[in-house]
Amino acid sequence: MRTSIGIATLALAFVPVIESTVTDDELRSTLVERVLAVQRADPGSAAFDDLEQKIAGLGLAALPDAFDVLARRIPLATDGAPPIALDGAGEGALYAALRTWPRSEVEAWIRARALETDALDDRLGALRILGRIGAESTLVALGDVLASIPPAEIRHPAAQQAIEASLGALLERDAAALGSFDALVERVDRGALPAIARVLAASNDWRALLLLESLLGDDVALDIEILSAIGNDRMRDRAALERAREWARLRFQVVDPALRRQATITAGQLLDAQSVPQLIDALEKDSDPRVQRSAHWALREITGLGWGPEAERWRSWFERESAWFEDDAPVLIEGLADDARVVQLLRELAAHDLFRDALAEQLAELVDHEDALIARAAIGAHVGLASSFSVEPLIDALGRESRPGIRAALANALAHLTGETLGPDSARWDDWLDTAY
Repeated sequence: MRTSIGIATLALAFVPVIESTVTDDELRSTLVERVLAVQRADPGSAAFDDLEQKIAGLGLAALPDAFDVLARRIPLATDGAPPIALDGAGEGALYAALRTWPRSEVEAWIRARALETDALDDRLGALRILGRIGAESTLVALGDVLASIPPAEIRHPAAQQAIEASLGALLERDAAALGSFDALVERVDRGALPAIARVLAASNDWRALLLLESLLGDDVALDIEILSAIGNDRMRDRAALERAREWARLRFQVVDPALRRQATITAGQLLDAQSVPQLIDALEKDSDPRVQRSAHWALREITGLGWGPEAERWRSWFERESAWFEDDAPVLIEGLADDARVVQLLRELAAHDLFRDALAEQLAELVDHEDALIARAAIGAHVGLASSFSVEPLIDALGRESRPGIRAALANALAHLTGETLGPDSARWDDWLDTAY
């Protein structure tokens, strides 16, 4: 096995910690075994803090062993004992130590190691490590490693997972790196793009949305991946949400049935009321039964109705709802100025949630009403409508509101709409919103 300079010192330093529980056979002189020996002796303990300092003190001489344990995730197997995998604390100690060394030198060594080998595991391990320790400048080395992976291997699930883990960790450490993703996309094999698209969709950044848009239209399989990724994301910005909804609607009539199916699923996930007439048409007329089923699922998601796949029933209902929104809703909204009737009118409006986004905009000002009963009813209507368009007005209202009870109601409504539990502190909600599209 490879022996690094200073490893013996590290082993001696840890004998007091592990001497009662680790055999002599486990005290061989590699970094892998030092980490795992501490882990076996006292897993998850403060011993890893000391381990981190000692590994960091070894300097770049320990990098080959650190790479082996992090890239290959080598288990320690001894006679009569099951292998021990590196746990989170041990892995964290190694990564923390690596970040104390000169990053440019660490990146250069890992890049060279990945490029000189034909072993896919080493290349994928290099991707994961670079993502965990790097910043925007690391994208060049990451691109070199990605470009070295043969097209036949880059589509392998393990490769896709490594790309996602690497780029996701990098963006978490340095969001500015997103500005260089366009150059990365230009140089990698197209087989890497599905994983990159999933990372972009999860980043909650407008630059990512624009880059995703630039990737649409050239490849059916990639379009499906992008639509799937944005459907699983929780967009908070109105303009971003509308753009994503439009991407799905534009693909309802494409030739490929798999893409049509994904488009209808994404429309349902994004609660796109504008797509309802097209979804009804797909339910009735699409030539592929899978698309008909997904259109039916999307209609149920968007409307909250549990009806079966009878297209005529859905169409009649949609026509009635459209007539109500055009003829009756304006009268009800105008009536909101009458304080005596406002609570009743809010309940009626909230019952027509097909047009949730438009109604949410109309009700935004009422959450500030001086009458606490009306303000609470308006907040409740926003919850009932379940529109993402309600989120920003409710956060703004929370910043202005001084009444404790109304502040609590606003915080509860935001928690219901977003799944976040940030309490009545408007600054925390503002910070959360700033991380969105």
